[in-house]
Amino acid sequence: SLGSYVTNIRGPIKFLQLVELCTVTLFAVGVHLFLADLRGGGAETLSKKSADKPRKPCWATMAPIAFAMAGACVVGMLCVAGRRDDLIQYLAGFGFADKADALWSHAVAAVGLAAMAFAVVGGIFIAAGKYRERSSAAMVFALVLAAALAVDLVRVCRPYVRVFDNQLLYTRNALVDYLQRAPGPFRVAVPVADALSQQLPGATFTYFGIEYLVPPQGSSVEAEFRDFYLALIRNPLRLWQVSNAEYVFGDRSALAPIMAAPGFAPVLGISAVMGRDQSPELVSSLPSQAQWVLLRYTNALPRALVYYSWENVGGSNIMARLAQADWNPALSVLVEGGQPGRRGGRPSAVKGVTYGNVTVSVQAEAEDDGILLLNDRYAPNWGVVVNGKPAELLRCNGIMRGVQVPKGHVDVRFEYRRPYLVPTLVKAGTLALVLLWGLVYGLVRWVRRARA
Repeated sequence: SLGSYVTNIRGPIKFLQLVELCTVTLFAVGVHLFLADLRGGGAETLSKKSADKPRKPCWATMAPIAFAMAGACVVGMLCVAGRRDDLIQYLAGFGFADKADALWSHAVAAVGLAAMAFAVVGGIFIAAGKYRERSSAAMVFALVLAAALAVDLVRVCRPYVRVFDNQLLYTRNALVDYLQRAPGPFRVAVPVADALSQQLPGATFTYFGIEYLVPPQGSSVEAEFRDFYLALIRNPLRLWQVSNAEYVFGDRSALAPIMAAPGFAPVLGISAVMGRDQSPELVSSLPSQAQWVLLRYTNALPRALVYYSWENVGGSNIMARLAQADWNPALSVLVEGGQPGRRGGRPSAVKGVTYGNVTVSVQAEAEDDGILLLNDRYAPNWGVVVNGKPAELLRCNGIMRGVQVPKGHVDVRFEYRRPYLVPTLVKAGTLALVLLWGLVYGLVRWVRRARA
């Protein structure tokens, strides 16, 4: 309904605040120039009457118009105030019954403020005409008007300003301590965006190096990841399973439906309390009494596995196959490219996963020829080496990386090849040569002039 939409309206302050401040400044400059023009004898009239007829000054023409507009706004305010019941009934017909009083009050206040603004404008024009001969009048009126507009800007924006203590997001707490002690690597799924949960991933988790999984938001999200998420949006358990989301965090009441599902166990409760310095803190508490809860999901795939059973799925079919119930991610992996699929035994764990700046190393003992799955995002700029030999990088489970490995001990190294490194070096080298040529050329000319 429209009523539920209205409750979520946010003032676009981050986009309009600078525009409004610039408007205030430019308007003040315009008033200053206008008053200075009056003082100099210019802009005496808005009409195009002949020069032999007497003309009214501009301020004398505009002041009555401003006061007339103020009077019209007062009449409008009285009409709105007098038809309160009819207006509330009209708004209720659009689904605003619970907000009709507030909307009516805002309407009356808006028209009243418009009347006040027109009255102030009329007063400014009268004062401009009376004190136009004084040298400081233009500056004083401009500053007064700028101050009035700034006060009105604060009044309008103040209801939309929410104060949030960012220190809470960058301070160690019970949740961070628990996740950093847990064996990994793993990801934390944050499916519900409440007041705290929508802030944690981009701030706290990023700051403390905790990987997370959140719903795609905004147009900057890659289409590939959006397609992957949408393919599994109706099956969040499958989504978390194939994404290595071993933990799920969120509001306890919102996660209540899945807390009793197989594979889930509450491991930590989080509550917000006021600390000794009267600042909010996140502390651990019983999961059954806490506002937020951290769940352990034991069915989530580890970061890397060696599969001996896989399906070769091509193109866009791999996204549709992800959501099908007859595919079990714990037993088989979906592969795009590589050798034809086959059925084998259960997958085996790897010995370890080590992350470098642009590399990922995986060591494993393969029981047979298989597919090593690394649950990290696939990208064509990744290269892979198996036991010191280059190998083909495979797209697995839609957006993950993989590679074929032989039986026995395998040492796999994924390395990211920076796509813009060579063009950047070429451009930097060219720029350095141009600067060097310019320096040498300028030095030679200076020497020649000195000798001459």
